[in-house]
Amino acid sequence: MEMIIAGLTRALLLHFVRIKTQAKGKRMYWNIYRQFLDLLKNNYQTHHYVADYCEMLGIPEKRLTRACKAVTDMSASVIIQRHIGFEAKRLLYYSTNTIKEISFHLGFNDPAHFNKFFKNIYNLTPGEYRKVL
Repeated sequence: MEMIIAGLTRALLLHFVRIKTQAKGKRMYWNIYRQFLDLLKNNYQTHHYVADYCEMLGIPEKRLTRACKAVTDMSASVIIQRHIGFEAKRLLYYSTNTIKEISFHLGFNDPAHFNKFFKNIYNLTPGEYRKVL
């Protein structure tokens, strides 16, 4: 009987250790994710690639992707695309700038590339989106 209780006690302690380790890992992921969002907020106009943010954070792409997936269930590249897409929609709605000016403001060297990017996300071109508004 004592051996059974000792075995169950060890199993319970191991379970608590695993929970604590997982919580620590999630905290680490939250910290990475928050730093990534801060960088994205300040650099989305010039940096459109996951590798850029990994370099700024000093971490491998795999770690950033794991952190983003753990917190949001989305990859870092999807988060970047959504952020740029949201900013594009905001500028199209609130500004009177041309689509070409908005594309350059968002860091696209070619307005055609911006049109393709926007259409891939929203199934509308920026011009069509503006007309719907």
